[in-house]
Amino acid sequence: MKLILDGRAGVAILVIALVLSALILFFYWQAPGRQTRKVRLLLIGLRAISLLLVALTLAGSRVQYEKAAPLRVGVRPLTASASSESNNTYQREAAALTRLLRRKNIEATPSESRSIAGAALDAEILLTDGTVDAGSAQNELRAVNAASGGAPVFIVEQTVPGRPRVALESVKINGLPRRGVPLQIQCRVHANQMQGRESLLTISDAAKVQASTSVRWTGNDEWQTVALELVPKVAGWNDYVARIEAPAGGDSKLVSRPFTLPAGEQRIRVLFVEGEPTWEAKFIRRSLEQSNLFAIDYFAQVSRVAAAGEISSGEGKDPSVNDDASALPANLRPEAKLHTVLRNGLNNYELLIAGPMSGATLSASEAANVRAWVERRGGGLIILGGNSFAGSIVAPHGALYELMPAEASPQGFFREAASMPISAGSAGKELKDVGIHLTPTRSAANGMLRAYWEATRTAVPNRVKQLSGDGFRLATLRPGARVLAVSGDIDAVSALNADGSNGSDQTGPPLIAAMRYGAGQVVAFAPADSWRISTGAGENSSGAVRPFDALWQGLALWTSSHAGPAVEISFSSESPGVNEPVTVELQVRDGGFQTVPLARVDASIHRLADDSAGASIPAARDLAQSAEVTPEDRSASPALSSEPGFSPAAMDGTVWQAGFAVPAPGRYRLTVDYSIQGTDNKESSGTFWKDFGAVAASLSSTVSVDTLRRLARESGGDFYSVDNPDLLARRLVQLGQTRGQRTETLELRTWWPLAVIIALLLSTEWLLRRLLIED
Repeated sequence: MKLILDGRAGVAILVIALVLSALILFFYWQAPGRQTRKVRLLLIGLRAISLLLVALTLAGSRVQYEKAAPLRVGVRPLTASASSESNNTYQREAAALTRLLRRKNIEATPSESRSIAGAALDAEILLTDGTVDAGSAQNELRAVNAASGGAPVFIVEQTVPGRPRVALESVKINGLPRRGVPLQIQCRVHANQMQGRESLLTISDAAKVQASTSVRWTGNDEWQTVALELVPKVAGWNDYVARIEAPAGGDSKLVSRPFTLPAGEQRIRVLFVEGEPTWEAKFIRRSLEQSNLFAIDYFAQVSRVAAAGEISSGEGKDPSVNDDASALPANLRPEAKLHTVLRNGLNNYELLIAGPMSGATLSASEAANVRAWVERRGGGLIILGGNSFAGSIVAPHGALYELMPAEASPQGFFREAASMPISAGSAGKELKDVGIHLTPTRSAANGMLRAYWEATRTAVPNRVKQLSGDGFRLATLRPGARVLAVSGDIDAVSALNADGSNGSDQTGPPLIAAMRYGAGQVVAFAPADSWRISTGAGENSSGAVRPFDALWQGLALWTSSHAGPAVEISFSSESPGVNEPVTVELQVRDGGFQTVPLARVDASIHRLADDSAGASIPAARDLAQSAEVTPEDRSASPALSSEPGFSPAAMDGTVWQAGFAVPAPGRYRLTVDYSIQGTDNKESSGTFWKDFGAVAASLSSTVSVDTLRRLARESGGDFYSVDNPDLLARRLVQLGQTRGQRTETLELRTWWPLAVIIALLLSTEWLLRRLLIED
C-alpha cells in the first residue's frame, strides 16, 4: 500500500492540517476534567484519527494497493431450441450460476444475446440443453473463443428432463455415384435417453423409401455409424432425404438431412485376361456385360497364331476372334495391345480379372506394374481358381503370387492346367453327390454378397447348383485377409439362422478370400467352375436376380470400389448444407499411379444455370488425361459464387487444400485449373471439375457429452454439469489466481465510506464522553 499526495499544494495543506490538529489535540489534553488517564488517551486517540483522516482528505491524498484481478465471465445459451420451456430453464439456471460466481469474487454477467462481448471477458460460460448439432456447437465455440482473444470456453449442461431424443448428425457418401451402381451412405446418428429402444433410419427420394434399417440403442448417450446401400436410379441429379424417426413420447419431429448426388453413366472398365478361352470366363463376361454396369476388354490366346480378344484402341475394338492374328500389323495384334495395356494402360481400368494363365504370360515389369496399380491407384484384382496348376501366375514364385490373400495349398499344383468342360449337361452328370455349395460368411452376406445370398433364397428349387470342387485349395490366410465364402450346405445354414440373420458362421473350407493391398483389393476365387451355378437348377422366379449374376456383379463392384481417379477432388461433405464449412482437397496422379507435386492451383465455383446439368461428370477413371472443361461447360455456369484459394496441405506439394461455404441451395460446379512442374522444368497444366449440390441447412439435433467436452477442452475450458456448479467455480477461481495482481488507486476525496468513518469516530467520541466523563 502506498500513500500519494496531490503535488506540493497537497503537501502544504497536509502539513498545515497536521499542525492545527496537533494544537487541537494538545489543548484537548490540557482541558480540565476528572476523567482517568486511560479515558483521556482513548478520547484523544479517536479525535486524532478523525483529524488525520480529515487532513488527508483536504490534501487530496490517494492510496495505491495491490489486489487480485477479478475474473470477468459471460454466461450465454448454447441451444437450438426456441421453446419457452428452454428459455425459462436457461434464465433460471443462469441467474443461480451468476449469484454463485459473484460470491467467489467472479464478475459473471448473464446474456441472452448471442452477440460476442469481445476481449473484455476473460472466460465464457455456455449453458446448453444439448439441442444443437456438433457443427453449430463447434462454430459457436470458435467464434466466442476468437472474439475474446483466445479466452477459454466452459460448457455447462443444463438440467433437462429425461426426455428421449434422437439426431441425425451427418451423412457421408462413400464412392463415386453411378447410375445403377450400389453406393454406401454412412449416417452418423446420436441418441439421448434411448437405451433399450429402436429408431427407424430411412433414405427416401420423392417417390418412396429407397433404403431403411433399424437402429438399436444400448446406452443413454450413444453414437452409432449406420451404413445403408443406395442405388441411384437415374443419371444426373438424384435428391434424397435421410431421416431418423423420433421416439415415442419424445419430440414429435423427425430429424432429417437432405442430400443430392450427381450420378454419372460411366461403366466400370474391366480387363479380363486368360491364357486360353474357358467356360468360366464366358459365363462371367456374359453376366457382367448384361448388367450394363461394366465395359469389358477381353484377351485369350487361342493358339500360337490366333487370339481372341477385345482390347480397346483409339479406332474402336478388335474383332472378337482374329483367326489369323499373325497377318495383322504387330501394333494391332491383341497380344501386342495387351502387353501395351499392362505396361502403360492399366490406368484405364478399375478391375483386372486374371483367368488361368501361365507364369510366362506376364513379364516381370508387367507384374510389377500390376502390383503398383493395385497398391497405389486402388485397382481391384480377382484371381480365378483355374490357376490351380503348376507354373501358373499364382504358383510359388509366380508373377502374382505375393498378391494372393491366402496361400494356395501345394496339393492344387500337381497337374498342368486342365481344359474346362464345354458342355454343362455332361459336366453336371459327373457331380453326383460329391459337390460343394458356395456359402457366404456372415460379413459377406450382409455386404458384397448380400444379393447372392438373397437370390439363393428365391431360387427354384430353393438351392443353387453344386460345384465340383475344382480349383484352388486355399490354405493359410495372409495378414489382413478375410474369408468371404466357405463350402457349406446352404439349406442347413438357413435352417440354423432362425433369427433371420444372413450367412454362415461355420468354419468350412474357404472358397473366396479377400485382402486389402495398399489402396486396392485382391480377391482369390477358389472354384474353377462357378458357371455351374448359372445352369440347370437354380433358375429364379420371374424378375428376380439369378444367383450367378448376383455373385459376380457383387464381387466385381466391391473389388473395384477403391480405384482412385487421375485427378481426385474430395469434399469433407459431398452434399453440404447452406453456409456449412467445406474443406476440399486436390490430388493429381501420373501414369505410374503416384501423386505428383503441383506448382499452381486456381479454382472457381459457379452455380449451374440449369439444375438438370451435371448428368455428365468427368471420366475420373482415366489417369492418362484429366477431364477438360469446354467453353460450353463454362457457359452453363455463368454465376460466379466464389473463388476458393488453394494452398499446399502437404510438405511435398502433392495435396492442395481449400475451404469454402455455399450461401444458397442449388447445383454447383467446382472448376480447378492446375499446373505440374515436370522433371525437365517444363510446366504442364490441366483442368478438372466436379459437380455438387448444396441443400438447406439440416434441422437441429442433439450433440453428445463427449463432443461438447472435446470442443471445450480445445479452447482451454472444460465441460461441467449444472447440478454441481462448485466444480466450475473452483476452476474459475484457480484461473483467476493465475492472472496475478493488479494495482488499484483509492482517492480519499471521492471515497464516500470515508465520510461515514469520520462521522462514526466523532460520534463514538461524543458518546464515550457522555457515558464516562463525570461532571
